[in-house]
Amino acid sequence: MFRGRLVDDKIKAGSESTEVRLFAEEGIPWDQIAFTVIEATLRQYFKDKPSGLFPFHIGDILPQTKVNARQS
Repeated sequence: MFRGRLVDDKIKAGSESTEVRLFAEEGIPWDQIAFTVIEATLRQYFKDKPSGLFPFHIGDILPQTKVNARQS
C-alpha cells in the first residue's frame, strides 16, 4: 500500500470495485472490510497519523486460524 494525496473529490469505482466512498476515521465500517490487509493498513495509518510521520512498515499476511482469531 502507498499513501498519497487526494487532489480533488472526483472519485469513482474502477474495474476492481463496485462502489467507492470516502470515510472519516470514526465512520469506517470496520466489520464490512473484505480484506484483512486493508483493515491492518488503515489501522496502522491511524496509529501513525497523530505524529505526522509515516514510516515504512512491513508485515506478513497469514491465514486466520482459531488460535490467531482468539489472540486478536
